[in-house]
Amino acid sequence: MSNRSTVPLIREIIGYSEEGRPLSALLCGGHFAPFRIMIIAGQHGDEPLARAIVSRLGKYYNSEGFVGNSIYLAVLDNANPDGSAKGIRENARGVDLNRDHQLLKAVETRVLHNFVRKWRPHLIIDVHTYPPRRKHLLRQNLIYCHDVFIDMPNNPSLGSRFPIPLITELLQAVITRMNTAGFRCDRYTLIKDSGRIRHSAPGIVDARNGLALRYGIPTVLVEGRQPSMRKNSETPGRIEAAMELALKTIITWGSRNCGLLTQSAAAVNPGEEIVIRSRYILAKKPPTMAFKMADTGQIREICLPGRFTPKVEAIKCVVAPRAYAVPKHLFGVIQALERHGIAGRPIDSHSPMCVDRYWIDAIRSSSQPHRAFLDLSTRVSTGYTILKNYLLFPVTDNGGHILPVFLEPESKYCLFRCKEINLQLRTNMPYPILRISSL
Repeated sequence: MSNRSTVPLIREIIGYSEEGRPLSALLCGGHFAPFRIMIIAGQHGDEPLARAIVSRLGKYYNSEGFVGNSIYLAVLDNANPDGSAKGIRENARGVDLNRDHQLLKAVETRVLHNFVRKWRPHLIIDVHTYPPRRKHLLRQNLIYCHDVFIDMPNNPSLGSRFPIPLITELLQAVITRMNTAGFRCDRYTLIKDSGRIRHSAPGIVDARNGLALRYGIPTVLVEGRQPSMRKNSETPGRIEAAMELALKTIITWGSRNCGLLTQSAAAVNPGEEIVIRSRYILAKKPPTMAFKMADTGQIREICLPGRFTPKVEAIKCVVAPRAYAVPKHLFGVIQALERHGIAGRPIDSHSPMCVDRYWIDAIRSSSQPHRAFLDLSTRVSTGYTILKNYLLFPVTDNGGHILPVFLEPESKYCLFRCKEINLQLRTNMPYPILRISSL
């Protein structure tokens, strides 16, 4: 007799979209299971295959049950219902949800983060599809041919939030299983028109890095190849089978290694070094990768010329203070932190506090639309002062480990770099956010 048990499928509405459509999660498996996995699909409304695969997977696991109810699974199979209803990539307000995991401007992204904070998964799988035909590659007679690409968080600011070697082992296990089954699978490799070749960027705006950094949860990216509608092309069935196998392999691997994945992420401590800037490392050899020839349809291994930068390294760290003091008039900064579930505390002390204050010596503006500036140089002055009209954000609070990344002026991901925050920095002026070295 099988020891599998079927647990009733529960669909829970976890929030609503900009236009009032429900965002609902399928919950199946053992409600009190020690290991929780969340699968997300449909952040981009123009990726129906990803939504269909993930929805079917949730129903499959519910009907099959879990041995000993060891896993609890949450499946958000349509994270952008407005976009999917319109067949567009962004949400109803034109926000690309998978580029919104730092500012959380969109209500859908905030719903997702609220659910993650409440449900606390130990592993997240973010599912997408990718277009295999790129204009700059077609000029070289090349078409991406991988059935599935996968990737992992690679932002150096993650520090000790979770064991990076363990996730590297997971990726290799998936790639090996997929290739053994006759599918083409590798780590997601981006080839730019400029000749830059790299894996996914270390930016924290996407779910892969943003969720991993904020919550200390390993977040695996799965990118299935979008089926071609061209005559004599491979049927969508192959892509569906490949994506299903990749997802099932990740879930199986996760259940077997749940003891390591369920270890609590280390909280940041005052005095701990936090990475705030990084750079790409140039590889000594160019990569070799399989491509489909656009003219013949044959699959060939190609040695790619260009600047291959597969890894990133830290180039600047800061020592975490005990807290940051944010002026109450910086509404954009405070609201961004509150969207991440990080609330400031009023400062009621009338005694002087020891603070570090940055002074801006030089600043270089950016022409990019999402950046207020590129670089700046600073110096620090230390002294005692009575703080009025500030909110205090201790780094030891829940989520406080992201404060140096978000608030340090020289951080590559400082909130002041986002034009949406609408704050100006000037040379020979103090940086408005203070570092508190003692409470």
